[in-house]
Amino acid sequence: KQWYQRRVAITAGIAEFVDAIDCTMDLALCWQDNCDNPMLEDVDWNSKTRTSSAIFLDDTIYIDKRNPGYVDYSVEIIKFLEMHAGNLNRGQQPITKTEDISETRFMDLELHLGLPYVFIHQGGCEHLIVIEQIRLFHPGDDPRVVNYPRQVFRSGPRRLSCGICNERFARWITFNDEDAPSSPCYFCFECFYMLHYSADCERLNDFNAYVYLENMDDRVGYQVALQKFKDSVKVPELVKKEVENST
Repeated sequence: KQWYQRRVAITAGIAEFVDAIDCTMDLALCWQDNCDNPMLEDVDWNSKTRTSSAIFLDDTIYIDKRNPGYVDYSVEIIKFLEMHAGNLNRGQQPITKTEDISETRFMDLELHLGLPYVFIHQGGCEHLIVIEQIRLFHPGDDPRVVNYPRQVFRSGPRRLSCGICNERFARWITFNDEDAPSSPCYFCFECFYMLHYSADCERLNDFNAYVYLENMDDRVGYQVALQKFKDSVKVPELVKKEVENST
């Protein structure tokens, strides 16, 4: 399924293109274990952390070296491909070349329509990229190159249901959770709180819990739904905080 469609100026650098790829895995919040903070008090909804990434284009891996602590994904990938070189199709060569993502523009590449390219970041989050068109500017196109990459299509959210009630939207994902039917397991606010916390908002067992967002735009809707849940629960600890704040 196609999730996004963007137009890119041929003069644009690959780095500009990958920077325009939005993914919730780049949010620091989605990497924070909040099992002891189920009401997400004082969390940062906007902080991003993408230290390493790479994009596969034809026979070359382009590495993002802009952050001092970057990881060169090509080392392990090339080693893996060399180990499995016997599984390649006839005439197909393993990827062995690497380049700096900041030193290459789209106009420097020999791109192919319809071939799957891959962008990888955060260790193992992969995005499939397919080039559908290569054309000149149309009269209706924005002539200002600075406005590219330009998003022209975005699909609706892929709403996952709670793995317990199967009625409400998933808002949390847990790992190593002995009370869940699987690991990972998705939870709505109600089932997550009911299964894992006492009436005093105390954690009942050991598990890892992370915020689950459908996409970057889901942050506002998530906070609205969370506030409605807080208003409906009114657990003693939250009521105590509200009283202290009001006084």
